[in-house]
Amino acid sequence: MAEKHRVSNRARIVTLAAVIAVLMVISVVVVVLGNARPAPPPGQVLAPVGAQGPPQYDHDVDAVAPAAVPAPAPPPQAADEVRAQLEQAEARRAALREGTVIYNAPDPVRQGQTQRIEVRASGIEERLAALNAFPSSQPAPQEQPIKIGMTLRAQLSGDGFETTLLGGEDSARPSLRGDVPEWVWDVRATKPGMRTLTLTVRSYVGSDEVDAIRYVHRPIRVERDWGYTVINLLGSPAWTATGITVPVILGGIGAVWASVRRRRKKQQAGEPPQPPSPPQPAEKAEQSPSTGYL
Repeated sequence: MAEKHRVSNRARIVTLAAVIAVLMVISVVVVVLGNARPAPPPGQVLAPVGAQGPPQYDHDVDAVAPAAVPAPAPPPQAADEVRAQLEQAEARRAALREGTVIYNAPDPVRQGQTQRIEVRASGIEERLAALNAFPSSQPAPQEQPIKIGMTLRAQLSGDGFETTLLGGEDSARPSLRGDVPEWVWDVRATKPGMRTLTLTVRSYVGSDEVDAIRYVHRPIRVERDWGYTVINLLGSPAWTATGITVPVILGGIGAVWASVRRRRKKQQAGEPPQPPSPPQPAEKAEQSPSTGYL
């Protein structure tokens, strides 16, 4: 029995050794075949079989990325048009001349009050004439440099301000040599606190394209007016929706004032104020006289 057990163990050992030997032979063959694979030339992309996505470069080779394809050159006619447009823009900018914009923005202002603001633009030669056109009673005018072309447009705006350009909505003014274009606005401040009023001046030279633009930001302190605030609140849509309008409020105030005056007159006359009489019960309706018939 012991002899059979030893024979069986020996057979298992022999079988295991044979399997290990076969695996070692297979590994040697795989290594030899892998080393015998020819190396790809420089720049060749190796893509494994079944791989998806962008190709991967072999890390053992100094791969060279493909050169970018240059953009096609524009047609000669399109290039000439672009060059002509650039030359025209440069010529318009060269035609601009130095100038100044002068305005008289008051500070501070009262909420709800309308202020008149005047703006004038001029070249260097017409600067004194533009300054002398401002009345001496108004705030001292301020100046800012601008570029002047053949036409100027001005705009005045700001959060918390209502601006109305006098003379029409078109703000275009000719600005050739010798001209002093001017604009006049009626400006009303609607919100209290520190606000900014912005003057925008655009310059044009023979076309509708803006050749120069200038922004002038002026901080202005707006003082609160409680009367304007209350009236503005009563006229707001949220308050109007409640049905309590200004005439209703004034009528209630008048009724209370009239009642107070009547009581004062009675007290001065020595009559004690009479309390309001209690409501009287409603009288029964008279029954029709009986006719004697059942």
